[in-house]
Amino acid sequence: MHTVPQKLGSMTISYFALNTFFNGTEPQDIRSLFSQFENNRIIISQRLGTGIHQDENLATQGYTDGYGRTQQDVLLPAFISAYTGEDARSIGLNIFDTQFRPNWRLTYNGLAQIPLFQEIFSNFSLSHSYKSTLTINNFNTSLDYLRTQEMGAVNELNFNFYPRLEIPQVAIQEAFGPLISVSATLQNGMSFNVDYKKARTLAMSFVNNQLAETQTKEFLIGFGYKVRGLDIPFLTGSKKRKSRSSQSDSQNQQPQDPRQRGGGRGSQLQAQDLDINFDLSLRDDVTFNHLLDQNTFEPTRGTYALSISPSAEYKLNERLSLRLFFDYRRNRPKTSAGFPRTDTAGGIIVRFQLN
Repeated sequence: MHTVPQKLGSMTISYFALNTFFNGTEPQDIRSLFSQFENNRIIISQRLGTGIHQDENLATQGYTDGYGRTQQDVLLPAFISAYTGEDARSIGLNIFDTQFRPNWRLTYNGLAQIPLFQEIFSNFSLSHSYKSTLTINNFNTSLDYLRTQEMGAVNELNFNFYPRLEIPQVAIQEAFGPLISVSATLQNGMSFNVDYKKARTLAMSFVNNQLAETQTKEFLIGFGYKVRGLDIPFLTGSKKRKSRSSQSDSQNQQPQDPRQRGGGRGSQLQAQDLDINFDLSLRDDVTFNHLLDQNTFEPTRGTYALSISPSAEYKLNERLSLRLFFDYRRNRPKTSAGFPRTDTAGGIIVRFQLN
């Protein structure tokens, strides 16, 4: 009994595909990049093979023997070179030789220390980050490849060599999270933040030769303001308590030092803070499916999403707080498969802490 040598596993590395990240979001720009992927296949095929392809149509296009337009060893470097902006004539042909690339996150909060800003801001920070990964969720030794090593045969359906490792899918995920973020707190307690995020996911399937490309943009605005020492009489009952305390003091003939008197309940009451927040989010995401050699592509899913969430929270005492909120969400699909949807919610939340 002989054991069949087999390799299987997965791979994820930090990557860098920024060269084509900002190539545009218009359909013609997206299609142009995919066309570059298709054209790169001929260059890769000629680097891998030497003889003329047995398929006459592929031979006239420039493909070499065993390395046709859907052969996995051709598609992988052609895809990587197109979407990383590298030259197909010099890119590495083995994806497992790919070197990891650095990602980064930058934060600067020193602006509040500058004399010009010290009187205005108690905190002011800028942030920027980029994260990208290349992922092979699964790879496995091709049993057909092991068989053809002995028989010297190719796939009779397309005259392509079987790949040494079967790789169902390769995905490149990259995101600026955020591309730019500004967060500040003023000396009077007011705060705000502005974020702009952008992401792209490229999932290339070698099972059906289809690329799913998802592009996402999101714009966030946040505002907050804490009103300190705000007394709301009809919630705290402070006006009524103060009135009773005044009557008790008027009946006392001998004035007393407040420190000796102990004071009425009104004099001991501490006014609470009111925390006001407002968040607005605009999100635009769309997924395109590209099919090799079809000259067509179309969005399969995507939405414009608007979210508005104002709220106010008032803490009556150490244990009890009230929160007034309102949420508005509006989704508009980019395909006929969906329909516009609007969700609203609002109300008052009473929180009581036992501890």
